[in-house]
Amino acid sequence: MLCFFTLIFILLVSTKADEEYENLNYKNNFSIHGKVMIDDDDFDWLKTTRIFLGNNLDSMYLNIDGTFIFENVPSGYYLLSVVSPNHYFSPILVKIDSEGAAIGRYINDLDISFSSPFLFQSKIRSSYTKNQPKYNFFSILSNPLIIFAVVSLILVKAQGSISNFMENNNLNANTEATATKKSIQETISYVFES
Repeated sequence: MLCFFTLIFILLVSTKADEEYENLNYKNNFSIHGKVMIDDDDFDWLKTTRIFLGNNLDSMYLNIDGTFIFENVPSGYYLLSVVSPNHYFSPILVKIDSEGAAIGRYINDLDISFSSPFLFQSKIRSSYTKNQPKYNFFSILSNPLIIFAVVSLILVKAQGSISNFMENNNLNANTEATATKKSIQETISYVFES
């Protein structure tokens, strides 16, 4: 029976200590809130859009009206980003100071700063397809494979012409060499016969 009462006492003390720790811990924590908006008529964007705080440390889906609230955030620097498969949103670098004031700056433009609530607006719809160029006769000729084949054909024809020219020169040289050889043989035979 004594073990039972000891166990109950330990449970009560530990839950009370946890509550005091949470109250003490949340005393210096603040909240980040804002809204996400789009410019087109995509009605399924809320289902597929998530907002991340602190390099994916904490994430949440948006409320029905596009708002979000991250609570119990300690002071420091955080990256606040919205991820959607159909829309692009510029991420915000958020600084929460010791008084709880949240100041944000766009990652692409750090000169402009603004305070909470943060507003994300989608200016660009994400595109996963690449526009194919129109094909015409010039685009076929500018294909690297066609250019390589044409240059190779020109080089083969040039090599054939050069080799024919060299063969004609070699034939003339051979006949001259044969004639010179005969004249040398005649000279040697004349010298040794006499």
